[in-house]
Amino acid sequence: MAQSSIMPPDTEPSSPGTWGKSIDEYFEPANEGGSYRYMTFSVQNGYKNFSLDEHRLADYKKFNPNSRHTKRAAAKFTNTQTLKLLRGKAAEVRVGPTPSQDGTWSLPVELISHHSPHLKAHHLWKQGGPINLPEHDPAVFGLFVEWMYYGSYNSSTLPKHPNINAKCWIFGDYLLCTGFKNYALGCLFKEHAAAVFGIPVSFEDVQYVCNTTSSDSKLKRFYLDFVSDHFGDPCWLHGDMSDWERFLQDQPEIRSVLLRKLRFGPPKEPHVKSISMYLEPENLASESPLRNDTNVAGLAVEKEEDKVSEL
Repeated sequence: MAQSSIMPPDTEPSSPGTWGKSIDEYFEPANEGGSYRYMTFSVQNGYKNFSLDEHRLADYKKFNPNSRHTKRAAAKFTNTQTLKLLRGKAAEVRVGPTPSQDGTWSLPVELISHHSPHLKAHHLWKQGGPINLPEHDPAVFGLFVEWMYYGSYNSSTLPKHPNINAKCWIFGDYLLCTGFKNYALGCLFKEHAAAVFGIPVSFEDVQYVCNTTSSDSKLKRFYLDFVSDHFGDPCWLHGDMSDWERFLQDQPEIRSVLLRKLRFGPPKEPHVKSISMYLEPENLASESPLRNDTNVAGLAVEKEEDKVSEL
């Protein structure tokens, strides 16, 4: 349960919601045993009459890709950058094991080359032929296309598990598109790390990320930090205890964290850090010679083509 209190005047612009606010937690004993947990946050002047639902809505709008604020940013992005990339030839991109009309896109070569060194190399290697991505999800690629054109995407109608933003991050890693990865991780972070209205993480999501990303990936780091902070709290982590026990057997780092908690108590600082610690520099892909080497990328493309021909 969340409550609010009035905070004294400050120099920061007033705004509704919980982002950037101090969050306090306290417990009260329950009549039937156990306790109730309360989370409070300070309300800035001008918003003392807002209900909790109105604060919840303000939090939602800050990361809703269809909010007016995001649409204004997307319109600016479209006018200043995307329009320049829509000229010239188009490439056909077929996504999924059995491409259909819904899994086939015709996209400007300049647009996909600008955002994805991998697709650029793929197009050069195929000498203008169709780009085949048989092992990927057309729905996720559709979100990538939406992001390229508008600077955001709306995933509200897609299945929730595995987490769609995690799937987008993993696909962005495959495409070598740092901007798409950072956008997806930003959406995921705001979903789960909101102090009051955060969404729990499921075991299915954690297992999916750990099985499909490298050990040093920023996405995996966020999930492991989240599990370290909230392990044992069913309000924040969903899943059967037997599944989590098996998970701990493969994660000595988290086992060590939990043992330290049992012996010394909770750490002074949470393991989940600020969003900036999980983002990557936007120019990372463009500065890597290996990532821009069309011959290296071409070998990967050729292997994918061989897999398709063997089916």
